[in-house]
Amino acid sequence: MAVLGTVGTVGAAEESPGVTAGIVEFGLYWLAGAEQSVPQKPVAGKAQPPVVRANVEFETQTDRIRAKKGTTFGITYRLSNLGTNSSVSLEVLWSHPPFKPPKQGEPLTQRVPIIHNSKAATRPRHLTYTLDEEYELVPGDWTGSVYYSGKLIATKVFHVIVE
Repeated sequence: MAVLGTVGTVGAAEESPGVTAGIVEFGLYWLAGAEQSVPQKPVAGKAQPPVVRANVEFETQTDRIRAKKGTTFGITYRLSNLGTNSSVSLEVLWSHPPFKPPKQGEPLTQRVPIIHNSKAATRPRHLTYTLDEEYELVPGDWTGSVYYSGKLIATKVFHVIVE
């Protein structure tokens, strides 16, 4: 499993209640560089999983994704209505049909949210998922979502299919 995004922070963090996001591109992407595992700071005292970061390049617009190991799909989004805010804390989430990783007691139906402090907040950002493991190759609706202050600001449903 690889959830790819961008991590960092710039400038003063002020509240911008009107922050919105628009989806610029969606579909298939390819990894244009090596993946890096970036640790996250604990949230409310709870350890968070690392964020996998890599350079991705948009390939093809589609919302139908073939369940195949190595496939990367997702969205590119751009934030707006930032006001004077140069740093925005975002939460991203992938929801998907249940699958059970090895050595896991219960099947997973949703990934853990990841907190992103959006560096250079007005540039396009990526939220992608790479199907790395056999157990992830499950058909159904996979949804990538971006939240600001608990409010959904961008979402896209992908239909993962087995051919």
